[in-house]
Amino acid sequence: MPFSPAVKARIFVRCARICCLCFKQCGTCIEAAHIVAEADGGPNDDENAIPLCFDCHEEIGSYNPRHPKGNKFTPEELVQRRDALYQLVDKGIIQGTFQQLTEALTKLGERADMQGEIVIMISPHNPYQDQTRIGSLMEYSCDCCNHGKVPCEISKVRVHITPPNGAWFEDLRDLVPQVVGPGRVFRSRESYVVSGVSPRDLRQSQISVILVDSLGARYQNTVTKISPALLIEGRRPLA
Repeated sequence: MPFSPAVKARIFVRCARICCLCFKQCGTCIEAAHIVAEADGGPNDDENAIPLCFDCHEEIGSYNPRHPKGNKFTPEELVQRRDALYQLVDKGIIQGTFQQLTEALTKLGERADMQGEIVIMISPHNPYQDQTRIGSLMEYSCDCCNHGKVPCEISKVRVHITPPNGAWFEDLRDLVPQVVGPGRVFRSRESYVVSGVSPRDLRQSQISVILVDSLGARYQNTVTKISPALLIEGRRPLA
């Protein structure tokens, strides 16, 4: 049997409709999951219920002990994660918004920690129609994971370039904001035109791409690499 409407109502109020694992504000996209499965004798009461988003609910139920990969969420861990979130809501520290949750957990000493690779591919061609205008086209591809204990909302990237002549510059670029919960992966691919630097000089430059969240925090634990492969673009030259 599923949880009763009364049980669901109580736990959704207690968690402010925030997922207890990834800390995403779910709205209507939230479910009551069993900490101990019904098939294993788990009851349909408040103590055995944990509010989860669709993705996290699927994740805790998809672990296959016959072919283990990673580590399964234990019932004890699920209870602790749920109760910790309940306490934050009960004390009025958070009221259901992502920013309130992140700021509250940060004050308690918890941090997000984005790690992984950001790979850059550089086109061998000048992207400008006027070839007397110097420029380059590069594409950066992010494949990073949040190794911290709280979510973050990646909303910007800071591109820092130091060409061979040493005249460095940087640019802050907006992204479509994306919430990245603990253990979740952030993937993004964007093209970037670099004015005043030739493709040859750009390939010899020092380049770093830093992820920035909606609260202004920069994540320096990512590694930026320039791929030896060439970016082959099928776009019309820029004016």
